[in-house]
Amino acid sequence: MPPASPLAPRRLALDVLDAILAGKELDHAWSNVSHRMADWEPRDRAFTRQLVMTTLRHYGAMRAQLASYLRKRPPEKAVRVILLGMAQLLWLDTPPHAAVDTSVTLAKKIGLLAFSGLVNAVLKRIASDVELLRASSDPKENLPEWLRTKLLTHYGNATLDTLARAHQIAPPLDITLRDDTPSESLINALEAVRLPTGSLRRALTADVATLPGYDAGLWWVQDAAATIPVRLFSDLKGRSSLDLCAAPGGKTLQMAASGAMVTAVDKSSVRLRRLHDNLRRTGLVAHVVEADAMDYTPESPPERILLDAPCTATGTLRRHPDVAWHRRPADVIELGALQHALLVRAFHLLAPGGELVYCVCSLLAEEGEQQAQRFLATHSEARVKPINAALLGIPPAWITTEGGLRTLPSDWPEKGGLDGFYAICISKPALL
Repeated sequence: MPPASPLAPRRLALDVLDAILAGKELDHAWSNVSHRMADWEPRDRAFTRQLVMTTLRHYGAMRAQLASYLRKRPPEKAVRVILLGMAQLLWLDTPPHAAVDTSVTLAKKIGLLAFSGLVNAVLKRIASDVELLRASSDPKENLPEWLRTKLLTHYGNATLDTLARAHQIAPPLDITLRDDTPSESLINALEAVRLPTGSLRRALTADVATLPGYDAGLWWVQDAAATIPVRLFSDLKGRSSLDLCAAPGGKTLQMAASGAMVTAVDKSSVRLRRLHDNLRRTGLVAHVVEADAMDYTPESPPERILLDAPCTATGTLRRHPDVAWHRRPADVIELGALQHALLVRAFHLLAPGGELVYCVCSLLAEEGEQQAQRFLATHSEARVKPINAALLGIPPAWITTEGGLRTLPSDWPEKGGLDGFYAICISKPALL
């Protein structure tokens, strides 16, 4: 494969950044330009993704710092060209001449010739101030004000600070095993360690499909925190189970691997393709239905229901830093209403004596703790199933006052952190 020109990864990164800041999710923005990298070397594709992710992780702080280098604000496109160059200088250790020269050339190529001199001058000044800028960068600036305010209100300043710092660190790769007792040879081949929750963890890799055991379907990628909700059920073997809002399907695979008779429901045909692919690869069995969870009714009430509700995904900022910049305060209100409706619907569908796990990959109390409290206050017959922290391999401090589970990206710093999640298991009384 021919190497990409030095300019090509930067130009593509700018296009992805533009799309994200216009409201697109990273995965969608990335898929729209993937064809342009088809004949690139792996290192060029990896650099492009690293540049996008690094710019997003430090976006707010870099914008705040950049203001002191500008007497007059140039067009937004020129600002983003500078930010891409700034990310290379501050956080990717790109040689200054390469970061500056490619940024100037990029400005010229995209019609910003009049501002190329400004790009050159500003980035040269930043290059001379790298150590100062790194030391003065405030991680909290990388959260939009509305999100920063919500997290401060719920968690306090000390936790907000540790959260913001955790979001700047690229996460490791977590693996969920199809069989709970892997061979030591597989663990060694993966160069992984086993976490207390049972997940395997190894260094992040660009091409997951090349790792040992992938083609054989021995495992799938799933953050350690995302595996915990399914483990809140009492038992799954032989139980009729419903996974609502199931795609991309990591939890469906978990339930099937535990012996449940699973029906996975999601309204996105695109996202369900990944679930179908993983079912084929792992040899696990689940009945997959393309439908809106609010409209779907099973033939008989399931004994177990998992509701991984649509949410702001603010708990996944380590992996998806774009979330901070395309989510809006209105999303919290809109998604909160949907979460409540889905939770009420799921409980209605649940068989008497059954268990319902509600979970979200969100850091916001409105989507987690407060959502559970609201439901429990209006459904007096519902009971919270106690969480056995020791059995799950988690600290008791992760259990919340209403009996749910809360993980934060700043948890387990010595192990590499984990996504932010909220989950709670609610049981329905059996018929007398």
